[in-house]
Amino acid sequence: MLSFDPKKRITAKQAYEDPWIQSFIKDKTAKDARPLNVNVLNNLMNFTQGRRLQAAIFQYVAHQLISPDEEFQIREIF
Repeated sequence: MLSFDPKKRITAKQAYEDPWIQSFIKDKTAKDARPLNVNVLNNLMNFTQGRRLQAAIFQYVAHQLISPDEEFQIREIF
């Protein structure tokens, strides 16, 4: 599974059918499952939205601090 060459790697199906994976899956029964707390989902959504806002602010600030020539050079690099 950890081979760098994709041709030498096992498939996802083969990995899923591996005895070690199957023993792990069998240990987890439906009675162990708990419903996901709604607050957890809300926190994840708020975190994502906050990260988007932060990225937008960084982009705005960076755009204000560099000259058009510097922006052109940076775009050429990337």
